[in-house]
Amino acid sequence: MPSPLTRPLAKLKHQTGQLLAELRTWSPQCLRFRPSGEAWSALDVLEHLRLTEVAVLATMRRNLPDQNRVTLRDRLLSARILAVMLLPARVKVPAAVQSILPTATGRDLSALLRAWESDRTELAGFLESLSPVDQRQGVFRHPFGGWTTANGALLFLRSHLQHHRYQITRLRRALQSS
Repeated sequence: MPSPLTRPLAKLKHQTGQLLAELRTWSPQCLRFRPSGEAWSALDVLEHLRLTEVAVLATMRRNLPDQNRVTLRDRLLSARILAVMLLPARVKVPAAVQSILPTATGRDLSALLRAWESDRTELAGFLESLSPVDQRQGVFRHPFGGWTTANGALLFLRSHLQHHRYQITRLRRALQSS
């Protein structure tokens, strides 16, 4: 019997696949294009999305033994974060999680995707290992949100990816006008 987390993970994979299908059509120069000195390139965005997934997985692993309760207040705070992530507004990475900033290591798309696929396999393995009791515990907490379950963490990752789709759209427009 599939886990209740199978479908949300499949949705995240599908959403990621749609983004990658678009970016695979971009040239290496376009993938590295920055509209301004401080702006992120498409490769930076992808690296940030990957690093965020890695950080969320590490957080879930670290918090699982604590058996955190998810309260109504937590759900409301998390809903606020999800709402913000679904808007096209620019949002700064919280200071508490600077480790998810792109490193500008000059990776190419294929190397980045290989690393992401490996990380995604780890995420899937962790999610499959969760018991029904574990799936109801608070395992992830956004710096500005409340405790959420593994399913809530997947929902955050999906909304986070959607948030950065707006950034990719802005990059595409900047490329077309340059």
